Amino acid sequence: MVDHCTIGSHQPRRYPRNVAMTRTSSLHARFFGVPIAALALLVLVAALGPQPLAAQSNEDDEPSETDIRRNYSLYWEDFQNENYAMALPNLEWILEHAPHFPRDDDRNFRRAIEAHENLAQRADTEEARMEHLNRALDILENAPERIKELELRHDEYRWARIYGVFLQTHGHHFDADALPKTEVDAYLTAYEMDPERMDPYFIDRIISGLTDRDRQEALDFMDRVEQERDDSEIMEMITEARDDLFTSPEERYEFIVSRLENDPENPDLLQERYNLEERMGMRDQMYETAEKLLDLQPSAQAYFDVGSMYLDDGEQNEAIAQFERALEQDDLTDELRADIEFNMGNAFRQQDRLPQARRHYRNAIDINPSYGAAYLAIGDLYTQAVANCEGPMEREDRAVYWLAVEYYERARDADPAMERAANQKIQTFQRFFPNQEALFFRDDWEVGASFRIDYGCYSWINESTTVRAPV
Repeated sequence: MVDHCTIGSHQPRRYPRNVAMTRTSSLHARFFGVPIAALALLVLVAALGPQPLAAQSNEDDEPSETDIRRNYSLYWEDFQNENYAMALPNLEWILEHAPHFPRDDDRNFRRAIEAHENLAQRADTEEARMEHLNRALDILENAPERIKELELRHDEYRWARIYGVFLQTHGHHFDADALPKTEVDAYLTAYEMDPERMDPYFIDRIISGLTDRDRQEALDFMDRVEQERDDSEIMEMITEARDDLFTSPEERYEFIVSRLENDPENPDLLQERYNLEERMGMRDQMYETAEKLLDLQPSAQAYFDVGSMYLDDGEQNEAIAQFERALEQDDLTDELRADIEFNMGNAFRQQDRLPQARRHYRNAIDINPSYGAAYLAIGDLYTQAVANCEGPMEREDRAVYWLAVEYYERARDADPAMERAANQKIQTFQRFFPNQEALFFRDDWEVGASFRIDYGCYSWINESTTVRAPV
C-alpha cells in the first residue's frame, strides 16, 4: 500500500565473510574439523534467530560506517525479497542509528511502515496483526517530526496521503475513538498541502467522508475544490455528489439560491436554477432567471429555451422574437437551427398564420430531410385549412386530404419515430377522401393522376398531389 522508492543503481557493498558477520548463513559453514565448542556456538547463534549485525558492539559506541553498511545491506536484501520478518531487526537498527543512510531521505521510515503492514496481513492471529498495525501507526504519527529534526529530504504531502491510505485500508481494525485522526482528516491535510497534486479519487474520498460527518462541511469543501481545481472529471464528480446530498428539488433549489447570493453572476448556477424552476413549474421565476442568463451568456440554445418557454405559455410573438435572436447567434448548429425553424412554424400555426408556418416547417426539412415532425406538421396545416374554410364541405375540400395524407406518409418514411402518429392520422383522414361518385363527376380525377390544390381557401397551398381511390 505505501509507496516507496528504490535505491536505483546503488547496490550494497558485499563484504568478505571474514569481515561481515553472517546470520543463519553461518549454519552453512563446514563443521568437519571444527571444535565441538565452536560448533555449539554456531548452533546457539542459529537458535537465537536474526539479530542486527552490530548488536555485538558496545551500544554506547558510535556505529561505524562498516556497521551501518552491513545492517543496511542485509535489511535491504531481505526487504527486496519480501522477507519482512528477517528485514525488520536490521531495519530498526538503521532507524535508530543511521536513519539518514544512504541518501539523506525518509525511505527507511516508509519501508518500516510497509514491512509492518505486510506482516500484519500475513499474521496468524489478531494479536499479531494489531501489534504490527500499531507499530505502523506509531511510525506514521511520530516519524514526520523526527524526519524534520534530522533534516532528511521528504514530501509532507506524500506522508499525509500515506497516512490517509493506511487509515482507509486498516482503520476498521482499530477502535475509532482511539485513532488520533480519521481517514478524511488525513486526506484533507494532504489536500491543503497541495490541492493540485491530489488525485480525483482521494478528493472523492474526502467528499464521501465529509458527507457522512456534516453535509455543510461537505458542501463547503466542494465549493473550495471548484475554485482551486479546473478538471472536468472533478467537476462532474462534484455535481453528482451535490445531487446525492438533496432529497427533493425544493431542497436543491434552496441551496442553489443561497449560493447565488454570494455569486450572483455564475452562469452555471443560474442555469441550474432555471432547470429546477422549470422542473417545479415556477414560470415567473423562470423568466427572471432566463433574462439574467441571456445578459451574462447569450447563446443560440439560451434564446431557443426562452423562446420555447414563451411558446408554451401562448406568447407567440415573444417566442418568435427569441427564436429570431437564436438564429443570429454565432454558436448556432444545424441541428438547433432545424429545431428553431420547426418551433417558429408552431408559433405561426398557433396564430393561424398557416402559410408562414409552412415556410418554417419547410426550412426545417431543408436543413434536415429526416425531420419527420415537420412533414407531419405540414399535413396538419392542410387539415386545419379544410377546417378553417367556411361553407359546406365540397368534394374539392375533401381533395385536400389527399395532400395531407401524402405528408403523413412522408413523415412515416422519413422518421420511424413518427410511424405510429402518422398511421393514426392516415387512418383518420383517408376516410374523408372524395367518394366514387365525386371521382365520376370530375374528368380530371382519375386515380393516379396529378391534381393541383390552388383554389379558393387553398390558393396559398399551390401544391400538386395524386388522386386517390376512396377507402
